[in-house]
Amino acid sequence: MDFRVATTRGTNAVLERKGARTALFVTQGFGDLPYIRDQRRSLLFSLRQPDEEVLCERIIEISGRLDTGGAIVTTPDESAIRSAARQCLADGIQVAAVALFHAWREPPMESQVASWLFEEGFTHVTTSSGVAPVIRFLPRLETAVADAWLAPIMEAFTQKVAAAMGSGEPWMMTSAGGLVSSKRYQPKDSLLSGPAGGLVGAATVARGAGFLKVLTFDMGGTSTDVARIDGPFAFRYEQEVGPARVLAPALKIETVAAGGGSICRWHLGRLEVGPESAGSVPGPACYGRGGPLTVTDVDLLL
Repeated sequence: MDFRVATTRGTNAVLERKGARTALFVTQGFGDLPYIRDQRRSLLFSLRQPDEEVLCERIIEISGRLDTGGAIVTTPDESAIRSAARQCLADGIQVAAVALFHAWREPPMESQVASWLFEEGFTHVTTSSGVAPVIRFLPRLETAVADAWLAPIMEAFTQKVAAAMGSGEPWMMTSAGGLVSSKRYQPKDSLLSGPAGGLVGAATVARGAGFLKVLTFDMGGTSTDVARIDGPFAFRYEQEVGPARVLAPALKIETVAAGGGSICRWHLGRLEVGPESAGSVPGPACYGRGGPLTVTDVDLLL
């Protein structure tokens, strides 16, 4: 039998910053790119800009570059890459992303680097050409990093679901509101997969009741998602949730890091909500399991 799963694990992991410790192997000379990005400022008129938050814990610049036609300019230094990989493993980093200039045109160079990392003992490696084979280097790099950072969580989740089923294969909801088999599922497609399932369900119920124009409000444990439906679904092809940015089709949904389980606390003279969540265990204080103060408790008190 088929078992269809709409999951918010990807969204929760990003909002709570609970991804895997990840290393980025990038073309030499581009190690600062995750911080510099495209130089757009988040606070346009502020003289003090916040530091750019990146998902990778370590960035390793490596030789290995292609020209615009896909021809080899410099070959990867195998010994240097293996040495850097062993140092990462010694420090407890077992997940990596590989992003090389122009590799979208000729993926084998990234695949070769990935194979060396696997041979050294990495448990997961995402190549940028494997998850976002497009010409734009920065979005391709960020998609690879986000995919690698989420991979262990999503793989453990799908394996747990599959084991509980006994037979058949889980089908997973994507951020675009569709279903794919677990074998074809990529972590980068999980950022808004749960909210996408809620949006598709809300649209189905609304249309059945004769409403074509709908505003949706979906509060989960960690986040709250809102969307507007007016006819066919609207999509975006670049999405950003917290520090994660990916190239992947997604339903147009706006997300904030405040859900029913988001922890409320007094910090530096002001009330803060989230992004940490009490989860289902211990859950909010009103669950009676010794949990912290959350949005659910505030709602109850109100």
